[in-house]
Amino acid sequence: MIPSKNGDAIAPPEVYQDWLALFVRVKNERNCPPEVFEALSRGSLTDLTPMTEVSFKEQLLETVNKVLDRGAKRFVKDLNDSITFNDLCQVDILFIRLKKDVRKAMFFESLSFLGKDFVKELSDSLKKQMTEFWDKTVRFLYDQSVEFSNSQLEDALYTVKRIKLFD
Repeated sequence: MIPSKNGDAIAPPEVYQDWLALFVRVKNERNCPPEVFEALSRGSLTDLTPMTEVSFKEQLLETVNKVLDRGAKRFVKDLNDSITFNDLCQVDILFIRLKKDVRKAMFFESLSFLGKDFVKELSDSLKKQMTEFWDKTVRFLYDQSVEFSNSQLEDALYTVKRIKLFD
């Protein structure tokens, strides 16, 4: 059991129904607590059949995509707000938060019952997509700083460029 901040304990899922319950929670809660992701990363699946495996992987992909989508949308919204109101002093914090959201979505990397090939393929795909998104965003911000001679944005980008999305 993994204790949560509100006193409830979250058990790592062991059967398909437990997984589905946590997947639904992750997809539906706007700010899902880190303890849920920790429980997911420690989970196992004892009743894995070929049919269950296919369904499980579909649910896993849907959940990972939802976490990434939610994090990216929040990032873009907050970044647009920062640019609109010329409040660029915390742009680096937005990138750090996006990095944390991406790390949360990668809870599946420790799930040995999925098979190394599946986990590697999913991980590589996620890293490729998020790296492209990150790089395009930084490039866009750099172009904006040059086009509008915005030294505050240039300063923010100096810090952002030092943040590594993946270690």
